[in-house]
Amino acid sequence: MQIMILPSLSLLALGSVLLLFSGCIWHGKKQSYFVHPLASLTTGDGVSGYHELNGVLLTLEGGRQFGLTLGCTSILTVAPKEWSDQGTCDSLPTTRCLDSIDVASHQTTKRKFPFFTVGTMDSEPVFFYRKSIGVSMLLGFEVTGIFVGWMQRLSFLPKDDTVYILHFNAANRSQTILLRKEVTQ
Repeated sequence: MQIMILPSLSLLALGSVLLLFSGCIWHGKKQSYFVHPLASLTTGDGVSGYHELNGVLLTLEGGRQFGLTLGCTSILTVAPKEWSDQGTCDSLPTTRCLDSIDVASHQTTKRKFPFFTVGTMDSEPVFFYRKSIGVSMLLGFEVTGIFVGWMQRLSFLPKDDTVYILHFNAANRSQTILLRKEVTQ
């Protein structure tokens, strides 16, 4: 009888840890809602509007992207700013115009919340960076597939008749720049 109690207690303990560290993300049009015991949100108020959510153990996703990740996951979502508000170039954006923007001066805020946080943007995001370690099953316009092990994925979903300029470094995500200018004919 005692032999059966130990596996049952082990399964109960494993289930309790999974439940304790599981979380949910709902991806809205301009907001992401994150429910997790160790919710971590990094936001940027600089050249691009962005937020980065980090989850551990079990993460469920819904909204514009559905998924289930068992492991660690990090999701960076970036919304572009209008080019007319940035830099000294008033023509279409080029990489030379990025020199007029002081990327390092833009501030980021990293906050940890118990159980709930919301990431809000001024416009709809078009650039997504996701990395995870573990097992992920994802379905949506951002990424679709089953991934085992280490996964990094970039998705850029531009709108028609718009020019974008993107500066991104995965090692220093807080200095991401995404600018847009609509082209009229």
